Amino acid sequence: MANIDAIVGGIGDKRLVHVMNMFHAAVAPEIRTPRDATRYTNALSITWPAVEGEVDLGDFIAIEAMRLFQPSIYRAIRDNQSLVCEATRDHFKKDEGAARLDSILLPKIENRKHYRDALVRLFPRLDAIWGSTVHGGSGRYDKDRRLASSRHFQTYFRMSIDPDAISRSELAEVLKHVSNEERIAALLRTAVTQVRRDGTTRAMAWLDALISHGNEIPIDAAEPFLRGAFAAAGEVNVDADQAKGWSFGNNLLRIRWLLNSVLMERTSLEERSRILLAAVRDAPLVWLGNLTASAWEQRHPADQDKRPKAEDDCLLTDADTDALRDIFLERITTAAAEGSLINMPDLMRPLYLWGHFLADDTPLRDWMADRIEEDASLVVLANEFTSHSWGQSSDDLVSVRSDRAAVSGLDGLMDPERFRANLVALQARLEEGSDAADAVGRFLKAWEYRDEHGDW
Repeated sequence: MANIDAIVGGIGDKRLVHVMNMFHAAVAPEIRTPRDATRYTNALSITWPAVEGEVDLGDFIAIEAMRLFQPSIYRAIRDNQSLVCEATRDHFKKDEGAARLDSILLPKIENRKHYRDALVRLFPRLDAIWGSTVHGGSGRYDKDRRLASSRHFQTYFRMSIDPDAISRSELAEVLKHVSNEERIAALLRTAVTQVRRDGTTRAMAWLDALISHGNEIPIDAAEPFLRGAFAAAGEVNVDADQAKGWSFGNNLLRIRWLLNSVLMERTSLEERSRILLAAVRDAPLVWLGNLTASAWEQRHPADQDKRPKAEDDCLLTDADTDALRDIFLERITTAAAEGSLINMPDLMRPLYLWGHFLADDTPLRDWMADRIEEDASLVVLANEFTSHSWGQSSDDLVSVRSDRAAVSGLDGLMDPERFRANLVALQARLEEGSDAADAVGRFLKAWEYRDEHGDW
């Protein structure tokens, strides 16, 4: 430990307990001879400087011990990121989770109990599968740059700062300018054009990083900061950042989590209501609708058996929730009249919300009736009403995407049979192999599957 302390420039009191726990769980059991100690500290003196400040020290000394002395466990962890970072017991058949984890992570290990304990310290989610304790969300792991954080996992294995991750220095610079709304909006707009190796964008990485540090944003800077984030919502809402497999989320949902991180538990209802109403007033319609739906649902649940949220847990006051609804109705009516509404991303939710708020839904139904007579609009609607699910068999380690026809409640917007007939007619006219033909074909196929097998 004295050598480790010297290599890292001092462990410090703040992280001492965690580092010592990881040392005794994963490092000390592997040090059996002076040669082992020398081998370990020599390796650490080379690898640590490359990632200092970007990873958690306790986790790093543990995974380094596995790299040197238990390479089969190290490789199993490295090759199964989604499993160790995201899996829960719900992802396994009853009573098969522990054995499955053993077969994947500890296939060649005799003393499995010892290494299970060490891995649970590194990846607390695994405790729900190997044990019976369910640990909370990953927000703290992200902020502390733990190995259990999907955002920082790869840095531990590259022995260098992951170029796709947000470095501490980058984050510190942005946190100095959180009251500059133009800078925040420009940051996200630029980041969404930067594609990472896994196909996602740096906008997703920036939102994740800001969520983890939202409570560091001064409340007096919250309005301009959120206004900047909201301004970019339409542009960063891209399919590339839609979560897959065992995860869920997209960039609109991440902006909502960011809002929660900045305001919830740090402001009174009246204070955050004032901040939010001011910040969202000029936001893109896609985000205005998203926030309006959330705020309205908190006070007027669609499920009659569900109680409204407690007053102090709501986003806005009752009066400001009504005001937000009125702003949304004015904006969506204008967009429909100007012709821009059909090109709005994630169109389905605002359309249903529009109908929900109208005492007489004639304006919505008239608008939809016109759109389903237009070829270009039919293609847009086919895309919008095709949703996706990800699933896997118990024998597979990867998820496969399936198309679903999101047509439940469609008769509340239009004549479904007319819509379907027009799509079938359009499909016959489209060039085979074109993007439009693919979109229409997938939607019609999913709709046919739903007719035969029901909503699933």
